[in-house]
Amino acid sequence: MRNKRKYLILTIVLIGVIYGYKYISYKGINDYYDYVNKDYLDNLVLEDNKVGVSEFTKYQEEVDKEIDDITNNLINNNSNVKSLYNMLLNTNRSNKVIYDYMNLIDSSKSIDDFINNTIIIEDKLNIDIFTKVSIMKDLYNNQKNIVYFEPINFEFSAPAYMYNDSNYDSYVSIFKGYQIKFMKAYGYDTKKAREISNNIFNMEKDIASHSLKYSEINHIEKLYHKIDINDLQKIYTNIDINKYLKIKGVDKEEYYSIVDIENYKSFNSYLTNDNLNTLKEYVKFRILEEYASFIDLKYAKLVRDINNTTLELNKEYDIKEEALDIIESYYNDVIEKEYVLKNSNSEQKEYLNSMIKEIIDYYKKDINDLKWMSKNTKENAIKKLDNLRINIYKEKFDIISDKYNIDSNKSLVENIINMNKINYKYNIDLLNNNKDIELISESTVNAYYNPQDNSINFPVAFNKFLNINNSYYENLGTVGMVIAHEITHAFDNNGSKFDYLGNLNNWWTIEDNKKFNELTKEVEDFYSSYKINGININGHLTVGENIADLGSINCITSIAHNKKASKEDFKKLFTSFAKMWRSKYVDTYQKILLTSDTHSPDKVRVNATLSNNDYFYNTYDIKWLDKMYIKEKVGIW
Repeated sequence: MRNKRKYLILTIVLIGVIYGYKYISYKGINDYYDYVNKDYLDNLVLEDNKVGVSEFTKYQEEVDKEIDDITNNLINNNSNVKSLYNMLLNTNRSNKVIYDYMNLIDSSKSIDDFINNTIIIEDKLNIDIFTKVSIMKDLYNNQKNIVYFEPINFEFSAPAYMYNDSNYDSYVSIFKGYQIKFMKAYGYDTKKAREISNNIFNMEKDIASHSLKYSEINHIEKLYHKIDINDLQKIYTNIDINKYLKIKGVDKEEYYSIVDIENYKSFNSYLTNDNLNTLKEYVKFRILEEYASFIDLKYAKLVRDINNTTLELNKEYDIKEEALDIIESYYNDVIEKEYVLKNSNSEQKEYLNSMIKEIIDYYKKDINDLKWMSKNTKENAIKKLDNLRINIYKEKFDIISDKYNIDSNKSLVENIINMNKINYKYNIDLLNNNKDIELISESTVNAYYNPQDNSINFPVAFNKFLNINNSYYENLGTVGMVIAHEITHAFDNNGSKFDYLGNLNNWWTIEDNKKFNELTKEVEDFYSSYKINGININGHLTVGENIADLGSINCITSIAHNKKASKEDFKKLFTSFAKMWRSKYVDTYQKILLTSDTHSPDKVRVNATLSNNDYFYNTYDIKWLDKMYIKEKVGIW
């Protein structure tokens, strides 16, 4: 018996040695992200005052330099732009107009005075205080633009959900500290500034406790609540809503949508005489932070310091850099138009179109072959693909900035206020005429799917990723992956709720929808098991992007297989895919991404996605002892 036990132990040891040797031999493939990128990332040193580097930020910097060149040329050749630029470089700036409006708030003797004066300020300074107005397509009727009342943000545009989520405690503490610094810069002593900040913070934290949590924002249909003026009046009982909406220029609308009803109800409950002093200071601070970049430089420098503290940077204030950024923001229409003109490439456009067609054709076949989906739902899904709009950079631009008239006899802030008014009127024009609304600019190195018109969109800057001299499989692993990713968004947890026209409309059978939700939950749970810096990925927050990643890698590898790609071809595809997501971030910024980004961290986007792909297993001979091996694969498409 002893001898048998001895041999049993020896056998176990031998197996351990054999498989241990095999484990070492496959060590690189146990983490494919590192296998491809480790040497590059080990030698990558983050420059001072950068939160991180990725392939996207690398290309974006190239684009930004081109934009800077166009902007500098515009400054030299456009008298209006030149005048504004010179004003921005002038360190002797006037606070008078802004302080006058703050004094108006201070003059409020009652809550009614305060409400009336705040409405005046919303109108004159184009600041949202009582509501946050946004113009977008109606989720249920994309032929119509409507007003959405988004949740009220707090200082430095911080959303309410941050104030009751421990993940954001350190950031809220930073915002509160800088609110105090703003108040001291305005003239309050430290004791008074702290008292004011505490009162504002207590109000905000209470409002936040009645507001949507971040996890709830993931369900798009829950963000739509159709209301009319009378309904809004019942929510904002302390404000004359007819008067308010008339001043905002949106009083003639048949209906609106409010995103977070309780957020507004809670704010309304504070509109009483008991809270008058706190409310006055709250509005004064909002005015200061809104126009900080255009009045005394001490405020502009505080804004820079907030970014430095939040991201652990040490960036000096550069007035020329700030001025250039502001010019690019206000004159983005003519700058973008020039950028597209310089970077349009018919050969790249044709290449993209060809690859898009190939991927759409694959998805049609894939959907038809699904075992779990019924014929009726398949037909609706195919119909959605047949009606998919493809936008490869635009060439027509609405030019708004030519309406600006920079007046050298007025202060910088007065000119900015006038420009803001013109921009607001343009947004009202979008509302009244149901015009298309641009989601990202042509100089953004990215792509996106818009469920509200069932379109995939590729700004001209996305072409930075496309090198037509690369092999087909290298481009399939990068550009093809992104195309397939965006198309898959049409069928993710939110995109799947929109029909072929781009309207929120359930086109699923009950059984198919139940199965889809089961598969979605499996994806959530799978990604939640991954950790970065000891913190678990939020599988619920990132589920839409993870569905798109899984579907897209399955799509492009299946296309490669159908083309009889060799093992070396597959390696090119997987390598280029892994390289596209290589990145390095400071820990602080990585933590921000983990708590708020709907995308999984880049390393997880590579490893978790590939762990669910059979062609990856075949290419690299992945076995059950490898860390990237999983027994039960997840995915929907």
